[in-house]
Order: sequence, then structure tokens, then C-alpha cells
Amino acid sequence: MIVDAHQHYWAASEFHGLEGPHEPDDLRGALSAAGVDATVLVQAVDEGAENERLAAYARATPTVAGVVAWPGAPFREIPRLVGVRSLAARDQFDFELPEDLVLDVVPIAAEHVQAVCALADARPAQRIVVDHLARPPLDGGDWGAWEDGIRALAARPNVAMKVSVGVAVLAHWKWDGDALARPVDHALDCFGTERLMLASNWPVVLMRSSYLEAWADLAGAVGHDPDVLGQTAARWYRVQT
Repeated sequence: MIVDAHQHYWAASEFHGLEGPHEPDDLRGALSAAGVDATVLVQAVDEGAENERLAAYARATPTVAGVVAWPGAPFREIPRLVGVRSLAARDQFDFELPEDLVLDVVPIAAEHVQAVCALADARPAQRIVVDHLARPPLDGGDWGAWEDGIRALAARPNVAMKVSVGVAVLAHWKWDGDALARPVDHALDCFGTERLMLASNWPVVLMRSSYLEAWADLAGAVGHDPDVLGQTAARWYRVQT
């Protein structure tokens, strides 16, 4: 089974500069064309109404195998709940962390990586998933510092990582499939295939690429490994696919 480990839906007319909405019907054809069987639906804004939207999407969308919700307001009732994430808590985990769920994190700076490492050490039973390759400097920056951060994260066995590109990079970088080789190869060397999972970050990725182009480039970068293409996400999020 192939699992897209990170995508969003939203009904807003504009979000991240993308004209919307971006609903399940807008992604269904691309999932089928890419051979993706299931997805993990991830929160996009830090507000209680987001959890209501996520619950509605999960109930109505058979391809959603798991939901990563916002850890505020009631979230336990969300169907297929597998994790929590708060964008405002990238470097300060000031909410209750439920160890039965995955914690998704979005580190985009060295201090965020350090905070994730400290949390992983303090809570070894907490499964943590780092989103978007921890913001590799594809648009320019210090590759050495990023590589050190990836090694530090990978040294914690309760940390996994998504092979995807986040908005912090997409806002400044022209999509280049060949350029993905450097960060993906380093992530593979550090994490191995058993702690990496492929993720589109749709519809944010539409800022620079189509779904099919991005998925093909990312899948090619990991050598179409079956762990990265689905098995890691299924194990880590404990989803039924």
C-alpha cells in the first residue's frame, strides 16, 4: 500500500497564497494517477474550527487513513485520529502531549531541532515525526548546519521524518527534482528507510509543482522504496490501510 503521509484540505478561498478551496474532490484524481492508496490528513491552522473541519473530511473521505489534529479544543472524537500538531509550538511544546498519538513537528531553524531532540530525550515513548525534512536549505543557506541537525534527530530512535518540502522552502525555491537528491540522500543515510515516509504536502506544494510531478520526483529520490512509500507511515501512525 502506498501512503501519502502529509496532505491538507481546506475550504478557504485563499491560503498560503493559493486560490482555493482545496477539497477531497480536487485531490482524488491525482491520488489515483499516482497510485496512492491512502493519506494522512494534517491540520493546517491552529484553531478549534480546524478540528471540526478535519473530522468532517475524515468522515466523508475514504482515502483518509489517519488524521493529525490540532491539540486544542476537543480532538479525541475525530475519526481515525493518529496524531497532533501545533504550528505555534514549533519550539515550545506547551500543550499536553498524548503518548498514544504521534506528535508532528515543523522545525525550520536550528533551535527548533534542538527543542525536538530535547523532547525526544525527555519522552522516549513519544513517537515524533519531523515534517518536511526539517527545512533543508534548498533555497540557499548552511548545508552543514542542516546536516548536523538531521544527524542529531536521527540519533533519537523515537523520531521519524517526512520526505517532503514545506512552505518555508516553497515560498522561495523553484521546484527542481534533481536538487532533492542532496537532502534526501542525507536523510536516507541518517534515518534509513524504516524511519522515512513520503509526503506530498498538497496543496501547499502546488505553489511550485503539480502533485504528480512532486510525487514522482520525491519517490524517485528515495528509490521507490516500499518502506518510504507507505510501510513506515502505516507503522508509525498505526493506520489500517
